[in-house]
Amino acid sequence: MPAKDLLSAFEVENAKPGQKPSKFLAKNGDLAKSKTPVPVDKDYSLPDGAGLHLVVTASGCKWWHFRYRFAGKPKKISLGVFPDVTLAEARKRRDDARRDVANGVDPSQKRQDEKDSTARQQQQTFEVITEEWFKENYSKGSEAHAKRVYARFTNDLFPTLGVRPIAKITREEIRAAIKQIEKRGCLEQARRTLSSCCEVLRYAKSHGYISDDASVDLILEVDTPSKSHFAAITKGELAAPLLRAIWGYEGTAVVQSALRLAPLLFCRPGELRTMEWSALNVEKREWLLPLEKDQSREKLRARSEKVDSHLIVPLAPQVCTILERLRPLTGDGRYVFPSIRTSSRPMSDGTINAALRAVGYSQEQHTGHGFRAMARTMLADELKIQENLIEHELGHVVRFPNGRAYDRASYLQERDLMMRVWADYLDDLRAGKPAKGSRTTRLEDVRTIMRSEYY
Repeated sequence: MPAKDLLSAFEVENAKPGQKPSKFLAKNGDLAKSKTPVPVDKDYSLPDGAGLHLVVTASGCKWWHFRYRFAGKPKKISLGVFPDVTLAEARKRRDDARRDVANGVDPSQKRQDEKDSTARQQQQTFEVITEEWFKENYSKGSEAHAKRVYARFTNDLFPTLGVRPIAKITREEIRAAIKQIEKRGCLEQARRTLSSCCEVLRYAKSHGYISDDASVDLILEVDTPSKSHFAAITKGELAAPLLRAIWGYEGTAVVQSALRLAPLLFCRPGELRTMEWSALNVEKREWLLPLEKDQSREKLRARSEKVDSHLIVPLAPQVCTILERLRPLTGDGRYVFPSIRTSSRPMSDGTINAALRAVGYSQEQHTGHGFRAMARTMLADELKIQENLIEHELGHVVRFPNGRAYDRASYLQERDLMMRVWADYLDDLRAGKPAKGSRTTRLEDVRTIMRSEYY
């Protein structure tokens, strides 16, 4: 039944402290006939019907209250102050509260829950949730990669979005932050930063911090940089002078050793420079390599598939020789290739490329990352090694026929021989000997490999 309203806008406007209109003093619901206000020395209320009251305080404030019963107990809540909340607005708020009561919702508790939710949202800023996501996803693995990811936030997102409650961040705010990166001409950086931002928002949604992801499909609006690959030499006749230049490098013993190991191990530059003595077993000729995070592995983990985070890398005798010569210099520390400034950090990520520049190879000719492409191409084309062995040694996800991913020790015998074959092949190229790579059959399994002239 609709509420019977008693107050008029004129009465609300002219209600004064200490002077209660006499019509509201009558009992049994009848309105008094006298129009003379009755003096009162305390706060008084004027009923409007269906639980709505205007409370006039002795100081002259006019508060709207809604009185109701919930679970058998009398309760009340404030609906605002007149004139900020007009009579019409107060009635609307009363009707909303009455609907809540009818639906079994306590308006007072609902308001408290909303306040608590708002307080939580104010604490759950973009920066706070990002920190939580980062610790959960980057507490292990490559320290260098983790720093690069976190720098995307500190450099380009935290300055504008950091203090914002994550539940209130809009699509337009994210777009504006990414456009600022694009304006600097850093298209790839913009794409990567947005991708990391999307990961945070997906994390926030899955943990109940937000109900809607403001970044959905926003990646489609980012300009895509033209695809470019790391410069790499992939032909034996061109690799030979490169190898001779590497072996002629006259820098420090640490950098010289790292530069010589780069083509022999063809791991990622970040994996090489952060190599730790504790991960090496020179006697067994093995390196337990912690793999850097990559997109394919993260997608598999997101589907709850078991993916190994380490790889056993077989070490050719040439590699062991280089390491043993270096051990007296750096073996007491954590890193095989420590920084020139402090042994507590690995050498910088630009060291290998700087050494290549020093021996005459520009960024457009060959890079530290290019040794991976060199090995990938020449092992397959020149030495006819089976591709799944090469891919696994590169740290890529490779599957058995039953769909299970290779683990760290898969095909260890085959890969051990492959790495020795590769090291001997590089020695031959460097020495100017005829290449032994003109094969007609591939090294497909351990039995075929053992019959080869390389075993």
